Amino acid sequence: MAEDTRAPAREQPNLAYYLACRGRWRCALDMQVRDRARLRDSEMSVFDRATLRLVSAWPAWLGRLRLDTSVHFEGPVVVHATRVRWLGIPMMLSVERIELGDDGHSFTLAGEQRVAPLWWRARSVSGAGEVDEDSAHARYSLTWLGAPLHQSTVREGDRLALRQRGPGFEGTQHLRRFSTEVGMKKSP
Repeated sequence: MAEDTRAPAREQPNLAYYLACRGRWRCALDMQVRDRARLRDSEMSVFDRATLRLVSAWPAWLGRLRLDTSVHFEGPVVVHATRVRWLGIPMMLSVERIELGDDGHSFTLAGEQRVAPLWWRARSVSGAGEVDEDSAHARYSLTWLGAPLHQSTVREGDRLALRQRGPGFEGTQHLRRFSTEVGMKKSP
């Protein structure tokens, strides 16, 4: 008989991390192009590279781009939905399903994203990551807008710092939980 090597749920950092992240979060979007040549030579389409350059140069007087995200469970699967909006108008939507690894640290994710104005064009998002023993730090490697993206998070209560790095661009998002309700409901 095979021995079950999984840690009990209360000891699994990946489960504890996502349980603590349940709810709805938001912040102003901050994304900066740091290396135009590296971005130009990346796997991203011309449209996606232009979109990143536009987001990086977006003046605040036109209205801030907002990042809204939600985390909830559907059985053992974590569902993470993200919406980037400008003046309430959706500019990017993505939904990922995250499966937690039996080792208590790892996870995989798969989903799709859509970017305005090409809403009919769904693109796959896939990746993997790991949660530290303290259940407050996570690292992800995924494909985003057709290129590799590395993310790291630090969660403290109702705040989460998200650092993103891709080919020629980076961003730091300072998310705050504004609701423990699940799903992407209309913001108050």
